[in-house]
Amino acid sequence: MPDLSFARPALSRLLLLGSPDPVVREAAARQTALALADPAFLHLLREHRVSPLVYHHLSAHSRQVVGEVPHLAALRTDFSRSLQTVRRQELETADLLRRLADAGVECVLLKGADLRHRLYPEPATRPMGDLDLLIPPAQLAPARRVMAELGYTPFQWTPELAPGYLERFDHELGLDPPPDRELVVDLHWEIREVGFLYSLPYDDLRPSCLGPVRGGVPVLVLSPEHLLIHLCLHTYDEINTTGLLKLLDLALAAASPELDWRRFLEEVARLGVGGGVFIMLREMAPLLPQGLPPEVGAAIAAYRPRRLEALALRPGVLGQAAGQAAFLLGHLHPRDWPRYLGPRLWPHRDYLTANLGRPDRLAYFRRFLKNLLS
Repeated sequence: MPDLSFARPALSRLLLLGSPDPVVREAAARQTALALADPAFLHLLREHRVSPLVYHHLSAHSRQVVGEVPHLAALRTDFSRSLQTVRRQELETADLLRRLADAGVECVLLKGADLRHRLYPEPATRPMGDLDLLIPPAQLAPARRVMAELGYTPFQWTPELAPGYLERFDHELGLDPPPDRELVVDLHWEIREVGFLYSLPYDDLRPSCLGPVRGGVPVLVLSPEHLLIHLCLHTYDEINTTGLLKLLDLALAAASPELDWRRFLEEVARLGVGGGVFIMLREMAPLLPQGLPPEVGAAIAAYRPRRLEALALRPGVLGQAAGQAAFLLGHLHPRDWPRYLGPRLWPHRDYLTANLGRPDRLAYFRRFLKNLLS
């Protein structure tokens, strides 16, 4: 695991700024104002997209309490721009959800679209670059029709390896927006993280989903326990590029008063995701002001990953191969293995043409090996 100590000072300050204790909040605001005397701190906040959140917290205190705040105008500008962006994104999201609902497509909001409302004091304090939706696998076809009618187009790398391969063996579809919209949309019909090692099927998550109303449209969101599981796995999956915002998401989810830690541990065991979840929580524990409950610490200490899971969690080619093997053994019937592996080794001509500009199988194999060994 990479060293997350780089995040300790900034993450701790962000969490204390939002503390339920007013004395702690005031002290954190004063310390943050002092830290902003260094332009490098402002650069850090902007680089990790948390400057709107810092402005929101600082603006809740009087000047008599906080004192002079360096770069306050810059923070205010960031918050104002984020507010304008969020207003556009919320209207766009509500319209898309309404159209999908009219087509009979049930949607679970994932990541930023949910977190900005659930964990943050105001949506503008949680920037979002794309819209992640989880839908029932059986509703992928009508969802794709709606997206096509609105002008969304699949990413170039998305053309199917073989006809019907996407619905049968894949788990998500990335879509670029039309000119009159700004949000990239990722349609998921299953959550997979850490390569193909961990799978969170729709039917396993749906019964415990919550049902808020967003923008006048009824939607679904993950339960607090499944939310933390997903954030742990997703952060682990992208740990080499993870910044403060994702770590803050995870820390806030772990601090949620709605989280039932006993049920969380039960779901980790039921879904078979202990390795990735517990590694991430172990690394995050020193960064959490409240720490972890004793029973969670005990579960982390006692967990022993399965042999294939332990191999798949290792970086490099061996880890990728083990992850593929875990997917084959754990999620596919042996009779489906040829239909899964065949197109990966010998993809459809349309896939080659879309990705390479020509149906060049030798070039495909060279790129396949390069990606495998990178």
